[in-house]
Amino acid sequence: MIKLRLDELLEEKGETFYWLGKETGINHAVISKLRHNRVKALRIDVMDKLCAALSCLPGDLFIYEPANLKKTSKPK
Repeated sequence: MIKLRLDELLEEKGETFYWLGKETGINHAVISKLRHNRVKALRIDVMDKLCAALSCLPGDLFIYEPANLKKTSKPK
């Protein structure tokens, strides 16, 4: 699963979600959805605003966590 790293990036910068909303002009409801990874798509213009505010590259916004795969026992 791909997740946004907004919490970590804001912590590194010493800023809050309130600041991010004011800085980017992104509605607080949208930022909340982004924060809690409740979005199915992320528009390029929103990524651009986030990168500008957080002084990061697009790849810095994301982390990949593999889905939990069922472990099968190996034959003996």
